[in-house]
Amino acid sequence: MTILPVIASFTVQILTALIFMLVLVVMSLPMYNMLGFQEYINYIAELVYSRVSEMTFALHLISIPIFGVWYYFGCGRPKAGNVKKILTGRCVLTAVIIAVGLLLFANSFVFLSEYIFPESYAYFIYLMETSGIGVTFFGIIASVILAPVGEEIVCRGIVFHYAKKLTEGLPGKSLSFWVANVIQALLFGVLHGNFIQGAYAFVYGLGLGWIRERYKSLYPAILVHFLANFLTTFVMGYVLSPLPETIPAYMALGIISFAVMAAAVYISREKQEAV
Repeated sequence: MTILPVIASFTVQILTALIFMLVLVVMSLPMYNMLGFQEYINYIAELVYSRVSEMTFALHLISIPIFGVWYYFGCGRPKAGNVKKILTGRCVLTAVIIAVGLLLFANSFVFLSEYIFPESYAYFIYLMETSGIGVTFFGIIASVILAPVGEEIVCRGIVFHYAKKLTEGLPGKSLSFWVANVIQALLFGVLHGNFIQGAYAFVYGLGLGWIRERYKSLYPAILVHFLANFLTTFVMGYVLSPLPETIPAYMALGIISFAVMAAAVYISREKQEAV
């Protein structure tokens, strides 16, 4: 059952893409007589390429209610909880610091991957350029607002629920949690569909799973995810621009990222035992 939500998510993505492309084909049929077959195919390809951000937006709008219903009815009808009581000042501060630490790690990893995994890096850059993330209105809404909600419901909601069921027989609460956390983080990485993004998404998944378990709620994980995507889109490019584009500088950035995340764990410890 643990992998089923990921398979379902891929299925929804494929069906949404097919329906979206079919709509574009139907809408552009008048162009067929004007262009001829080969030019029409090229026209459709360019049209789909130019509408990737809208397709991503549509995907999230479809996915959120589907997996939201699954999460509610398939995971023991979890209570939403009081947002004000969950997102305390300490919780929000922890979320901000975790988000910054994850972002620093992601930027370090992506930069270094150009030298370690050049082919995977080139493919990752191509995907980012075609996705419209951080460029178009629909791309920004999809990545900054919708993705944090939808992906947290799937991975830290449904997948994590099943992973914890799978590992509940392990000795010790901490071991059970961390095995489940690694499982959902791995599947979160797989869900991103490419090696570079999947690798740093795995680390994201560990942090998101930890804060979800720490506060027993999806709200902090959604907040971290939102902050990470928001800062990636609007802030980090300016913050990191003075940093020399050298391997030692970005290796140091990676080390700093883990120190930042460790600080978040320490700050969150008050009145709670660490997970």
